[in-house]
Amino acid sequence: MQRHLFNHDGLRFSYLDSGGEAPVLLLLHARGMQASDFNSVAGRFAPGWRVVALDQRGHGETSPAQNVKPQDYVGDVGALLDHLSIARPVALLGHSLGGEIASRFAAAHPKRVRALIIEDMIVRHQHDYALDWEESLKAWLATSLPALVLRAGKRPVVQGEDVKERVRRRPNTLLVTIDSGQSIHIDKPDAFVATVLDFLGRLTGYEASLLVDDAA
Repeated sequence: MQRHLFNHDGLRFSYLDSGGEAPVLLLLHARGMQASDFNSVAGRFAPGWRVVALDQRGHGETSPAQNVKPQDYVGDVGALLDHLSIARPVALLGHSLGGEIASRFAAAHPKRVRALIIEDMIVRHQHDYALDWEESLKAWLATSLPALVLRAGKRPVVQGEDVKERVRRRPNTLLVTIDSGQSIHIDKPDAFVATVLDFLGRLTGYEASLLVDDAA
């Protein structure tokens, strides 16, 4: 993973990129974390995937930012894809806050996303980056793209019920619970990578099924 920079919206953004011509797996970290937190698992998605991990605004080596709105994060993802001249739809993997942004980006730009992977996203929260439950759910239900939801089994029961509710309401969505704390990719990297690779390996079948459904 090599570090690179680009400018957008008056900020200097930093990201890590494994390079190559493989399909892109874009990683979006949690609040208070950074792209390099994925380093222990990023290399394990090669050679099938080119891994790109963004330091989101106000995090890591990207410029500080204040009064950030969800649409700002969403715009940053699009700006990164434009900077990289990525034309093919990407797989988006988001951890917590990153999962919220991945979901909202897919809702706003469904043709730019191939699949969603959501790692233990908090779905009932009061943080300043989030809109209310119904607005968040609206974005989540806006597409039927293949989605994998990874739930950390050591999280509270109420949180688990919220996750299950989101999965029940959305087609083409798989829920997998891993016995872990919130940062599954750090606590249980082997299970995390194996589950994500299994899901990514099924995408062709998922996408063929979706095309048949659309034609019908």
